[in-house]
Amino acid sequence: MSRISKVIYEDASPEIQKEYDKVVEHHGSVSNMKATLLHSPAALRAVLEWYTLFGKVKPVLGKRLSVLFCNAISRENACTLCATYMQKEIVDGGEDPEQIQLDDRDKTIVAFGRQLAADPNRVSDELFAKLSS
Repeated sequence: MSRISKVIYEDASPEIQKEYDKVVEHHGSVSNMKATLLHSPAALRAVLEWYTLFGKVKPVLGKRLSVLFCNAISRENACTLCATYMQKEIVDGGEDPEQIQLDDRDKTIVAFGRQLAADPNRVSDELFAKLSS
């Protein structure tokens, strides 16, 4: 049972309607999570910043490896919502999330994602060196 209602566009203030329209324009639709976060545009913008960061990572790693990187971070953070979203992306990419084939580079990126989530100040020299190769 949800404790915070979703924003209903027709009942929202003009300011919230404007934010709602921005979400639709940039993301195509307003998910339940986004409709709930619309109660606080600042909170919504903080969450949506993820898309900006993903957009920066994707040209470097490619979509598949970017999804695997984000999946590793999500799982290490124990973020069920994020991990569920990443799992869907993995499946939509044609892979079985329980049997993903990883080469050495993939394994390094996944390990880096996990370490960033666990403790970004403890990335080992060995792992960091692997990222450079």
